[in-house]
Amino acid sequence: MLRNQSLAAKDFQLLSRVAKFDTKYFQESGVDMKLDSRFLEEQEESTNATSSSSTTYYKRRYDYDMMHTSLVSLLRVWSNFCSERGFVWWIAHGPLLGWLWNQKLLPWDPDLDIQVSLTQLIQLIPFNQTMMNDRFLLDMTPNIYYRLPQSMNAIDARLIDTKTGFMLDITALAVTNSAEEPTKISCKKPHSYSYDSIMPLYETELEGIRVYRPNHVLGILKVLLAI
Repeated sequence: MLRNQSLAAKDFQLLSRVAKFDTKYFQESGVDMKLDSRFLEEQEESTNATSSSSTTYYKRRYDYDMMHTSLVSLLRVWSNFCSERGFVWWIAHGPLLGWLWNQKLLPWDPDLDIQVSLTQLIQLIPFNQTMMNDRFLLDMTPNIYYRLPQSMNAIDARLIDTKTGFMLDITALAVTNSAEEPTKISCKKPHSYSYDSIMPLYETELEGIRVYRPNHVLGILKVLLAI
């Protein structure tokens, strides 16, 4: 079930006029800043009720069983959402490495990373602030039209588990220097890729869930991991 309170595209364009100032939109907390700060209170009450110190809570290790369950749920909801609407996406970073190893999520990685084209990201705007299954919130930054590197807003959108604070990070790739590097596409981190390293995409499975992977997995991971 979807509940939508979306900003229109024109509203995003107005908000994006201030994007160049790179004011941070998403706020993270947790042991390694991998949880959405807005939804920490509920997790604290359910998983750390014995602790009277918020400082102790922020420093504690994750409940890895809960983390895995939350991340798998995020991935499944996202996959179903995109399949129903024909959105094109692919796994990246940690999930891509986990897929290469054994088609499972890395047990120590506390978030998910997926990538889309800038065109697909813009097509997500009508779904901004959609609550899926009364639990998973799609949240987009107003900075998505600004495609130069931004240290505070490298992540374009997130699907957030409001019960746990865990997140699926969504970053878009776009051509940012068409004159000098017409075949290079980049996110705002910035990570750069050749078009041929991404396309064509291949359908596969991760944790038994339908996902898509980029074309040259090993090449992408070697650059990412500097090996």
